[in-house]
Amino acid sequence: MLALALLGQKVGKIVEKQCIAVADRLISNDYRRRYQTFLRINHRRDLQSGERRGDLISLLCQKIREQKPFALVRMGDGEGNCLFWYFFKHDYPELAELCMNRIWRVMFGRAPFQEPYWDRLAHGIVDSLNACDFIGMPTIEQFTQAANRLGLALDQSIDIRGSVGVASVWPSFSLSSAATPSYRSFVVEWHCHKLLLTNFSAILEAAQTSQVSAISCYDNILDALAARYSLNKGILIKIPPQASNIGVTPDAVHFPDRYSEICSEISNTTFGGHLFLVAAGLPGKEYCRRIRDRGGMALDIGSIVDAWLGHSVRPYQTPEFVSQHNLHAKEPGSAR
Repeated sequence: MLALALLGQKVGKIVEKQCIAVADRLISNDYRRRYQTFLRINHRRDLQSGERRGDLISLLCQKIREQKPFALVRMGDGEGNCLFWYFFKHDYPELAELCMNRIWRVMFGRAPFQEPYWDRLAHGIVDSLNACDFIGMPTIEQFTQAANRLGLALDQSIDIRGSVGVASVWPSFSLSSAATPSYRSFVVEWHCHKLLLTNFSAILEAAQTSQVSAISCYDNILDALAARYSLNKGILIKIPPQASNIGVTPDAVHFPDRYSEICSEISNTTFGGHLFLVAAGLPGKEYCRRIRDRGGMALDIGSIVDAWLGHSVRPYQTPEFVSQHNLHAKEPGSAR
């Protein structure tokens, strides 16, 4: 036991040093200024700023009405952990492994894993970062706050995994093939799913001639939506629940087993005229990209599905919030 404790202390010290080294690297390479410069050069593609946030809904509704294929994906702390693994694991191996171990437990519980699983998951997220039409990323302020927190790694209250994830999205994006002078995607907020929630009636109105489909762990999501809104129900692709949402490791394995089945199913189907609501965690980014490539429209809506069905699985989903947005409530809730 003493040997294990000493080993843990040694690894902890290495991780602390690597956290501080990452923070120093982000600051010395002036990634904040690079981010600002990128958004300024691509200002017509920047939908993060307050005066342009509403343009996202207009653009999405137009594409949906015209049934033009697109994919919107959100890159947050979990995706950032995978991106850090992909781009920086050779520079900071212990820190990258710690973050992947923790996000794997969040998503899949104690399902067995091997490093090739991490590589495959990360590769799918990088492909989506490079190719999707709308990329949700942490704002400059969120990136800066996360980078600063990493410099305080000796503080035991710091969420190392979350901070590494949020701080890694923009640096990874800048290293990817997406960040080129001919950039054609739109940059939106990482939390844009909340904006989608408050404008969901408009989105479904634009989808009146489309099939509304879903990738979700909930059997009744399309029925619940159809009971509240006027829509043409499409298909449901079922996935196992996220481990952290149910408090145990799911009986079925989402990744890589179900993931491989879904990727194959999507790649062998044409989805023209389908609007997919995708709530599938980290694998969902790849699903969105593949749906777009097969002619469909895909929105990475994440945890708002849980609120629709009356479940609170995220800190922002207070009892009041869930009550307002629960599709089973008698009256439609007015989102905040």
